[in-house]
Amino acid sequence: MSLVMYIKPGCPYCQKARDYYNENGG
Repeated sequence: MSLVMYIKPGCPYCQKARDYYNENGG
């Protein structure tokens, strides 16, 4: 799983994905 696609700015889905993985321990 590459987190690079989740840390791109201006990407609502990426932000939601980050929150999701953060809550689920990555």
